[in-house]
Amino acid sequence: MFQWILNRDLTSRPDFQGLVFGLYRNGYIATYIITVTKTKDIILNPGLKYEAPHLDGHVQWKGDLSKSLAAFQISHISQEDQMQYGLMIDFGALKDSKTSFVSLQIQGNRGII
Repeated sequence: MFQWILNRDLTSRPDFQGLVFGLYRNGYIATYIITVTKTKDIILNPGLKYEAPHLDGHVQWKGDLSKSLAAFQISHISQEDQMQYGLMIDFGALKDSKTSFVSLQIQGNRGII
């Protein structure tokens, strides 16, 4: 499970729009996987089956915005899932969004870092 503890000041800002979890490449989220809005709606990327078919149907939101917790789980993990994943906190089109990323490394048949 990927888990980020968010600064409460970020999620309580009036311009907070939500957050996006996706594949991180070249300094930004290149492929959106899941969007969670400030009203806690969960939106899955309908194009994921074309953009990253190995992740389609394998990623779930496990967080709680009221606790400033962003958490995502990838099920049925494989070597193909070894890549960088990112989180973007969205403050609207004209605002400075915050981004963070993590790299998933798989070792052997069972070891995940």
